[in-house]
Amino acid sequence: MDFRTILAKTWRLTLFGVLVSYAYTAYYFTAQLVLGGGNVVWGLIGDGFHQTLLFMVGALFFFPVIGAAASLVVALIATLVTENVRPLSDAWRERIGLIAVAAVTTGVLALPVDVGSLFTYVRTVIGFAVGLVGGAALVLAAIKWPKIERWVRRAAGWILGSATLLFVVFYLFALGGFAYTDEPATSPGPNILVILSDTHRADVASTFGGDVPTPNLDRLAGEGVRFDRCYSTSNWTLPAVASIYTGTSPAVHGVDGFHPLPNAFPNLQGRLSREGYRCWALFCNSAVLPNTNLYSGFDTYANYDIFRTPTLGILASSTGPLYAWLSYNMAQVILRCDVQHTKTITPELAVDLSSRLEPGGGTFAYIHLFDPHMPYAPPDRFVPKGAYDGPLGRWVGFAFYGIILSSGAGAIQGKERERVIDLYRGEIRYEDEIIGRMLDAL
Repeated sequence: MDFRTILAKTWRLTLFGVLVSYAYTAYYFTAQLVLGGGNVVWGLIGDGFHQTLLFMVGALFFFPVIGAAASLVVALIATLVTENVRPLSDAWRERIGLIAVAAVTTGVLALPVDVGSLFTYVRTVIGFAVGLVGGAALVLAAIKWPKIERWVRRAAGWILGSATLLFVVFYLFALGGFAYTDEPATSPGPNILVILSDTHRADVASTFGGDVPTPNLDRLAGEGVRFDRCYSTSNWTLPAVASIYTGTSPAVHGVDGFHPLPNAFPNLQGRLSREGYRCWALFCNSAVLPNTNLYSGFDTYANYDIFRTPTLGILASSTGPLYAWLSYNMAQVILRCDVQHTKTITPELAVDLSSRLEPGGGTFAYIHLFDPHMPYAPPDRFVPKGAYDGPLGRWVGFAFYGIILSSGAGAIQGKERERVIDLYRGEIRYEDEIIGRMLDAL
């Protein structure tokens, strides 16, 4: 057989694998909705038009492109092997190729990375069985209705090609903006600006006696009131933010990973809105989804999460099926290639938002800065040179969390531990620079 014929047959089988991948993607998200209650999926889909669009493009790109890569390898092998088996007819060569591609795409890629519990094992068996049944159904349909299958297969290829193009365009050029609302006709009072610094240790700032220089925080504290004894109500985002909005403890407002802020619960932005304020919110944290109800009361908001921006909103996980694991790590590669860009989206908008606070007042603005949250990747100017030259380099700021999860807190010691601390300190200095730019804009 000549090279062009092998290429043509391999390409047809690969497009069939793309079709199978889309069928598996539909199953995967349906399973997430049913087994997971749909909270995360509906949260991402409902997080504003821009994020909804990113979520859909991500779903149409990440899963099928991984399936296409697997299908390409299997299709090439199947084509080369079957063409060298003389007794086989062309029809059976095609069928064997279809079966091989469908089995690998819907079966092997649905296997888990790690079966750690009975629930995971049962879910894996169900997913594997559903994948194989779905693949078998597509193979039978391809054999029985070849013309229809050929049309649908090509359509799947066009969808993947379009999704790939949209992925590049959205990621490079369409990261979204912020819909500023009009200034109130009559100002009800002075502007109120709340800046939240995510995972910011008080002892890593000169404002509170630390040795990391934070001149802009010092400047802010020097012009106002600094509380020496002021504590977060929780060690993670949702209950802590809900306490800031409501002035109550988690025991009162009840917000956690499963329970949203009750609709009738009074909050700061709701009260200010009733008094005539326009209320803006700028978030950078993937935990704050619409289903938490923490957007309630704001006239306009946007959420720019460092993890969701490069993944274009896909529901990816570092655990679970191999499909999700591959998608997660693929997203991490993209994130690492352009981390500085992704981490300046919110700061740039924060400075712009600050500049739009009119002197006459009447605006409540909440700005949730992501730095110094992990991954620790401050700009180079805030990172000591030559402090650590081990195998992980600067990427220890990405990798340390996964290393600790898999190997325990003692897995990172010595120079690597010092490097993590240096990167975190760099994040503090970077955020102080952002706050200084916001103060200047004001």
